[in-house]
Amino acid sequence: MLDIRLIREQPDLVKTRLATRGVAEDVAKIDDVLQVDAERRKAETSLQALNADRKRLSKEIGGKRSRGESSEELEARVREIGDQISLLNDQTAAADEQQRSLLLGIPNMPHANAPVGKDASANPVVRTWGEKPPLTGSVRDHLALGTQLKLFDLERAAKLSGSGFICFTGAGAKLERALINFMLALHAGQHGYL
Repeated sequence: MLDIRLIREQPDLVKTRLATRGVAEDVAKIDDVLQVDAERRKAETSLQALNADRKRLSKEIGGKRSRGESSEELEARVREIGDQISLLNDQTAAADEQQRSLLLGIPNMPHANAPVGKDASANPVVRTWGEKPPLTGSVRDHLALGTQLKLFDLERAAKLSGSGFICFTGAGAKLERALINFMLALHAGQHGYL
């Protein structure tokens, strides 16, 4: 999620960087976020002013009571301010939730050096290693291969945790464990991982 301070302080930078993604709706969301943020901040400022007024009036009520004077007018005003504070609290909470929702809908900005293009074909090849073997026969994706080799069970995973999860089985579970052990051994032994 993008930092609201960055959007507030450098909206043009954020819009320009998001425009490189090629999604106009993301750029338009920045203006919506700024509008909601301004409303929220205005409500918070009013809330602080009302709290200060209520505190000041409460002190005046205490002073009048200690002198034996009537404080009914001030008490009515404090109750009125309390109602306004309650309303502003609700408005502030709603604006805060709306702002958070908008921010969650905006993607991260691409790196400044990221190539601009409509799809992956615009990405430059930075380096390659080894030679690509020629593909013979039909090419299958990792899901088809993993299912055929019984490396994981997607149906069982969906029952256990919902869609998007994997339940490794047999050699797939051993491979997953081996990769974890390799990472721990490499990083703990050579890179100071604790």
